[in-house]
Amino acid sequence: MIETTDQIFQIPENSLDDLTISGSGYKHLVVVVGIEHFGPEESATLKKMIEAIKYDFVNDIFLLQLHDNQNISFHNILPVYDDIILFGIKPSQIGIFVDCINYEILNFEKSRMLICDPIKDINAVQSKKVLLWNKLQEMFLK
Repeated sequence: MIETTDQIFQIPENSLDDLTISGSGYKHLVVVVGIEHFGPEESATLKKMIEAIKYDFVNDIFLLQLHDNQNISFHNILPVYDDIILFGIKPSQIGIFVDCINYEILNFEKSRMLICDPIKDINAVQSKKVLLWNKLQEMFLK
């Protein structure tokens, strides 16, 4: 038997006390935002986005808020989901280790993921709003 101490990926311990999760998630959409970049203006923008794709903000999504340096094992917390949208969060922070490009839809076996800039940055740049809207339409309305 070969013994190794090389670590490929660290699976973080999860404490629900450290997490802010809201919503009922009936349509299995998980939105993950960085707490440090998510104030009332960003919350209002997110609500408008969710309504634009014909989802209810409270009932249809799970909203997960993470700190910039926080890492979790997403699959242990929310094992059932169809779609994930990350705003200002790297996939590795939620325990998904993939090569990715912002604003490209990643298709997995049973789910999809969209990685975006923080909502604050999207609000400040019109071209990012247009790009995000096009991707949301592709994911949810076409």
